[in-house]
Amino acid sequence: MPYRRLLFALLAVVSWTSAALAITPPPYDPIRFAFPGSIPSPGDAASAALAGADRWLSSVAGGNPASMPHSTGVTLSPILQRISRQDLSAENREFSQTTFFLDGASGQLAWRAGEWGLRLEASQPMLRRETSTFSVAIGGAVTQPARVQVDAQARESRAALALSRASGAWRFGAAAELSQRSDRYTTIEVSGSPESGERELAFEGSALGGSAGATWSRNAESRWGIEVGAAARFVGAIDATFESVSELLSGTSVSTGEADRDATWEAGASARITVDPRGGHAWACLETRSAERWPGLSLASDRAAAWRIGYDYRDSATPWVVRVGAGQEVQPGTPEPRATAIGVGLGWRADDLRFDLGVTHRSIRRGEAPIQTDTRLVGSVGIDF
Repeated sequence: MPYRRLLFALLAVVSWTSAALAITPPPYDPIRFAFPGSIPSPGDAASAALAGADRWLSSVAGGNPASMPHSTGVTLSPILQRISRQDLSAENREFSQTTFFLDGASGQLAWRAGEWGLRLEASQPMLRRETSTFSVAIGGAVTQPARVQVDAQARESRAALALSRASGAWRFGAAAELSQRSDRYTTIEVSGSPESGERELAFEGSALGGSAGATWSRNAESRWGIEVGAAARFVGAIDATFESVSELLSGTSVSTGEADRDATWEAGASARITVDPRGGHAWACLETRSAERWPGLSLASDRAAAWRIGYDYRDSATPWVVRVGAGQEVQPGTPEPRATAIGVGLGWRADDLRFDLGVTHRSIRRGEAPIQTDTRLVGSVGIDF
């Protein structure tokens, strides 16, 4: 009997320890933050205007490694991001937030020689930055509100070298890629509570991966001519360690642990149909992404999927291009499981210069809370050599 009691006691201790280790460290809060989950960020202005419908047929950074670069040259694409947390503003008082953040969408150096194409590129396929400040009542009290500031930075950066070659109506390509994930979540509370103070959770890590794809075209610039592209991408497991720091009135504490992410994959296809030989094209896209699993943080999302459509038009007599797009993204198991996107933009071409401006505006559902928005304005400048 004593041995049986001892065994039960040991099993209880092990179970309690495992449960304690599985608790997500502070200040993680699915109501205030959007982790886990990843809304794809546009690679360039044209993709933003088409709401991403061109992604798997595009030679933009993070697109299809088989797609042919327009020409030998360099392209840079800065991005302005604005997130409107209407869900937080509806539930709290004296709400304010940062108007927008300036960051980078992508950069690319491309070579084109005969049937061969080579691209050296960097992109941020996942990017989210936001800062909000608001007052919230403590314990239902209205006269003693706490002032809370919430900061979130989550980015997945990717560097890649892509090589492609044409073979008749087909083109094949592959890319070696290095991805880096970096997240930081901070909550600062100012109140009379002994639990007020600053809490921060941060982690980062990197992984090797790659992508492969193909494109096929038939009478691409004739009426009802078609061009199709498909690709798949694999990102290896990220080995990371988190650090959770709490500096409160009641004391300071630091904890560390594993923040690994299991390997992920994504795949998709885009099609472009020439509706008007003078310069009108219709776009369509389907894609899917694997579930994200963070076992060390005890968090996970389900498999994601998206559809997108778009249209662009350029009269051959003018240097201007007009683009529009729309789509919907679904990622169950995340704080923001559904988003509807629309895009619009302009482009200008003249000899060796290319200028594009595009915006993607998303309406994001977060449970029964008011719909929040995510707006990304991207500008692209290209110079051909």
